[in-house]
Amino acid sequence: MKRVLKYLSVTLLVLFSFYYTNVVSKIFIEKSELMKQIKNYHLEYEKNYVNAVIVDNYIIPGINGIQIDDQSSYYVMKENNQFDKDLLVLKETTPYDSYYSHLDLIINKGNPAKNGVSIIVENNTDIINYALKKKIVINRLVDKKTVLNNSFYEQINHDFLHYEQVEKILDHNNINTNICIINDNEFDFCKSNGKYLVKPSIYLENQSKMLNENITAGDIIFLDNNYSLSKFKLLLLKVRTLNLRLMYLNELISESR
Repeated sequence: MKRVLKYLSVTLLVLFSFYYTNVVSKIFIEKSELMKQIKNYHLEYEKNYVNAVIVDNYIIPGINGIQIDDQSSYYVMKENNQFDKDLLVLKETTPYDSYYSHLDLIINKGNPAKNGVSIIVENNTDIINYALKKKIVINRLVDKKTVLNNSFYEQINHDFLHYEQVEKILDHNNINTNICIINDNEFDFCKSNGKYLVKPSIYLENQSKMLNENITAGDIIFLDNNYSLSKFKLLLLKVRTLNLRLMYLNELISESR
């Protein structure tokens, strides 16, 4: 019994020693000049997260916040024993109300704070070829015949007859965005496959009239197959006039900064 108590006492002493050493170390680090310099940059680098916005069955994703990882920054700089703001370690913080907690809701717009829009086409070859030539960022709905192993545009599986076949090609090439562009008939299918549910905020046909105020930051714009190249060029001009960026849909709806 005495031997057991002796071992127990030694174990407790060792554990307390580790705990005490850890506490003292943390206090020393917190009071160090290097840590003070790191914390002086909080206001300059850190940004608050933006919560998702939910209206009925629709959602606009939020945006992650940014924080300085004080401990990691300290240990990185400690190797040279001097402060270097280029070595600050940043980490993203998830919104309190995140889209990823509401995957059954439909995204109908990206977060306006990203100051961008996404354009989606399907089989409009004139626009696709022009975008390729000019290196214009677009997204394309693809099927078994049009899916590519690699492309300049972002590919979104839209072949509901050969869905798994197209999925395998996109997965194999690590280019599957996991996005599903839906209408009323495709909601259940896309949801059951665990996809990000997206419905464009603007649908443009060739006869559509587009005014500057119709486009806002975060819009997801779908172009009909008959939408003319001349109108597409005007659309690009309007986007530039509004100082908006063309973004891949995967980037626009992501909560990453």
